[in-house]
Amino acid sequence: TYMMCRALLENESAVKGSVVMDMGCGTAILAILAAKMGAAHTYGIDIDAVAAVSAFDNARLNRVSRHVETYCGDASLLQMGKYDVLLANINRNILLEDIPTYSRSLKKGGLLFVSGFYEEDLPMISGVAAQAGLEFLKSDSMDKWCCAQFRKG
Repeated sequence: TYMMCRALLENESAVKGSVVMDMGCGTAILAILAAKMGAAHTYGIDIDAVAAVSAFDNARLNRVSRHVETYCGDASLLQMGKYDVLLANINRNILLEDIPTYSRSLKKGGLLFVSGFYEEDLPMISGVAAQAGLEFLKSDSMDKWCCAQFRKG
């Protein structure tokens, strides 16, 4: 989560005024940060219904609930719209399965930030992303965990 927050903060111009999706939003830390950075609208999806409700409550407590919507579900809900920025801090296997769906839901030039996997898994993640039409931009790591950024061509 720390690396995802740092990646968002390093891409402030891409977040400001954009539509952001936080997949596997959990407590909505990333969605809240994006809203506080000036995203036009932020969505969060979590497979856990309790997490989706907690995410909205946290957005309300952080005074950004007008800019954050949360839903219970999986990547199939991405059909709702197109996003400028998509955040996915989820485990490797879910990322490998869902990256093609993430790519389809991104606008042209949109950014994908992924984390929740080990450095050694980056080639596998990057390969799936490339097959889905995403260009690798950069990666960061901390304590063998990895965060990677991609752009939709």
